[in-house]
Amino acid sequence: LNTVESNILASDSTGTSQYGIEAVMPKTKGVTSDKVSKIVLRTLKQDNFTIKCAEKIKFIDDNEHHITKAKDVYILKLLKLGYS
Repeated sequence: LNTVESNILASDSTGTSQYGIEAVMPKTKGVTSDKVSKIVLRTLKQDNFTIKCAEKIKFIDDNEHHITKAKDVYILKLLKLGYS
């Protein structure tokens, strides 16, 4: 859960600027050249995905006691530690 929540602190790369003819051409409809709004939209999308993942992980953690097989419990603990 901590690993998933740490994805909120994503990098703030703003990309590269355009040069030449691309810089002076009009933008297509629905595309913004505002770098701040691009960062905000990307962050919101990542946060929504992270929240959904955190909810799923919390559900698994809350219902972990229902697992009866020792092998399944061991595999779940390994997955939580980051093993594949």
